[in-house]
Amino acid sequence: MSEAVIGRETEMTKVVSAVKKSQKVFLYGIDGIGKTTVLSEAMKRLPKNTVAAYFSFSMLDTLTADEFLERFGKSLLGAYEERLGLGDIDELYGLSIVDLDIHLKNCRLSNTVKEKLKVSVASGQQKKKDHKGCLAALLQLADLLAAETGTRCAIMFDDIQVVSGIREGLDSSGIMGAVENSFSLHSHTSLVMAGTRMPAGFSSDFLVGIERIGLSPLTKTEAGKDYDYHLGIPLYMRLGKGAMQAIGLLFSERLNRLSTKERIILFTMAKASVNTPSTIAKEIDYSQTSVRRFLTIMEEKGFVSLKARGRFEIDDPVFERWLKER
Repeated sequence: MSEAVIGRETEMTKVVSAVKKSQKVFLYGIDGIGKTTVLSEAMKRLPKNTVAAYFSFSMLDTLTADEFLERFGKSLLGAYEERLGLGDIDELYGLSIVDLDIHLKNCRLSNTVKEKLKVSVASGQQKKKDHKGCLAALLQLADLLAAETGTRCAIMFDDIQVVSGIREGLDSSGIMGAVENSFSLHSHTSLVMAGTRMPAGFSSDFLVGIERIGLSPLTKTEAGKDYDYHLGIPLYMRLGKGAMQAIGLLFSERLNRLSTKERIILFTMAKASVNTPSTIAKEIDYSQTSVRRFLTIMEEKGFVSLKARGRFEIDDPVFERWLKER
């Protein structure tokens, strides 16, 4: 168990217990206190017949509605990948509507599930887009997949406080309305939310009965050593096969420490392979002065290091690869 979850046994037990009872859960606490890591550890402790689909809203403000729906859809289908036999999920999203229809005909799924899959996976190819309807379809699909596979689906929404709208097509009220309607109607899914605060917008009826679990700062271990949630403990270095989702959870938590502009710069460095203020500035249309200032801040936070001749590098090569593949 990582240092970030020592002393959190009570909270993790409460999360797992609430999921088993089909309750809604809200895990809250200040930034950097270990909410994401507690979610990760709780996921490992869920019963074998419970499938956890994790999604972080941390970069919601940088995504279009289509990108948001695709990432959430991949998270959901990825969680059920082994049970459904759908093949590679990324390849599934790359199929045309015609090829997708042919592919699904060979899958042993009910027609209802196949139709919801088509609506969800091919939503970005539609000329007339109904983003709110697609999100509702994805949430309904989670319930249908759980019923069809004899499981319970635990949808884990991290950084819920960030739900403030995306650039086009789907605002915060659309997201929250779809979530509220879904978990008021469906019986095979559980909802776990984590964040610094509950976003305004959910109805009072929806908020009633939510199991609220707070994470307070911990200062000492049993051995008398200080806790420190900002050390960037490389837990992923000790994880074996099948731990990619856990790695994503830990890296998502690291990203939460950055502002939107800092995240954009970090992603640009990884994806475009640029590492000087001038080349980064050209990629994202920022001034060199601003880029250099944000790089200095990220250096202080332990994300990048200044090398020779004004060249910055991302400190963690595994983290850099994860950013590049996002």
